[in-house]
This record gives sequence, C-alpha cells and structure tokens, in this order.
Amino acid sequence: MAEVIGVRFKNVGKVYYFDPDGNQVPKGGRVIVETARGIECGECTMKNRTVDDDRKAPQKGGAGGYARRCGPGREKSPKRKRGF
Repeated sequence: MAEVIGVRFKNVGKVYYFDPDGNQVPKGGRVIVETARGIECGECTMKNRTVDDDRKAPQKGGAGGYARRCGPGREKSPKRKRGF
C-alpha cells in the first residue's frame, strides 16, 4: 500500500500522483514537487489517500519526486505581467 496525493499544474490539466512523504496536505493547498522537468509548484486536488501499489499512477514525466507544502506567503502564485 502506498500513500499518494493528486497534484494539478494547470487549471484544467491532468492530475498526477505524488508521494506526500508523510505530510498531510489539504485539498486546495499549494505543493512543490520534483518532476522530470524539474521542481514545479502545483495545487493539491486530492488529499492523502492510500492506494494499492499496482494502481499507483506514474508521476509527471516518470520522476519519483516527493511533495512538500509551499511555505507561508507562497500559497498564491504571483500574477504574470502581460506585455502587449
């Protein structure tokens, strides 16, 4: 049995599963995870769950990263400036 959380990187993107490394992550919380593309920040869409090892989906890009919560003051992503 493995414990996983669901993480989404875009508003309507696919949900990827990561090991929370023993941390309790609430739904809607921002997390930092290690992916094949490097370290990324995403939103937790599924709180901690235990699943069978054979049902565990691969992480984004096949990386075996652990999830950790964003620090205080970093819950919201910065707004991007648009240059027209």
